[in-house]
Amino acid sequence: MESKMPGTGNNCLLHSISYNGDPRGSDKSDASMRELREAIATTAVAYRDYDFNGKTLEGWVWATAGMDLDSWAADFVANDTMSDQLVLRIWPLFRGEAVWVWQPSRAGGYEHHGVYRFGAPTGKQARHVVYRPAQLHYNALQVIRPAALERPVVSITPTARPRWVQQRSHRAAEQQKPPSLTVANCEKACVPLRSTYLAKLQP
Repeated sequence: MESKMPGTGNNCLLHSISYNGDPRGSDKSDASMRELREAIATTAVAYRDYDFNGKTLEGWVWATAGMDLDSWAADFVANDTMSDQLVLRIWPLFRGEAVWVWQPSRAGGYEHHGVYRFGAPTGKQARHVVYRPAQLHYNALQVIRPAALERPVVSITPTARPRWVQQRSHRAAEQQKPPSLTVANCEKACVPLRSTYLAKLQP
């Protein structure tokens, strides 16, 4: 079930990932949003060297915001910068909760791809948000059927290859097999390799 979040102050993502399930919507004030921004910025500074897929958090800040981490942290708090790519990476470090980002499906409902999962499972319930590209807006999402989360994102059913393909592949593999090593062909194959190896060892 999707719950619409306020869009003021570039805080729609913050409202969504901190949503407590109140049917009236987000109960967070502007002051609480500012406090949340300060806490996220403090977490970012503390984890500046944390590795995300081969790049530090500070490296991700440079790549997405074009500034150093300390400047970004100050700007994020003072100017209500959106920075959704960074917030999604920082949130699991801040709260210990993974975040799953969904998008509306053309067939109705929502769709999700593994690349939009931020943070590893920690035993805590993951946060789910919906991103609506047309509005550049995030809403909170409550998963009504948790069993759906256990299914793979994309179902892949392997199909058997035709027998003629299997036969041709088997023949090709047999033709590409190297000859069996015997005393006769070892002298031809091993001596040049040994000579090359010894030459590399000489200064």
